[in-house]
Amino acid sequence: LLMDEVEVPPFFLCPISLDIMKDPVTVSTGITYDRESIEKWILSEKNSACPVTKQVISDSDLTPNITLRRLIQSWCSINASYGIERFPTP
Repeated sequence: LLMDEVEVPPFFLCPISLDIMKDPVTVSTGITYDRESIEKWILSEKNSACPVTKQVISDSDLTPNITLRRLIQSWCSINASYGIERFPTP
């Protein structure tokens, strides 16, 4: 696996899991997280504060960040030769 040789753009990483986002969603504070991570944060932590801004997440609407998802998928495809897998679209 050559993944260590590839620099992942920092904005592709979820601020909670620090992994490449599979299903990026934006919360009311404007910060984008991987859906699975922010759902766990909100539900299991019973936490209504945004992990990055510490502002209250005013509603639980998670808006899909389609542009970022497309950028990540494109980047994954371009870097497939380094062992980067393209994530299926949710």
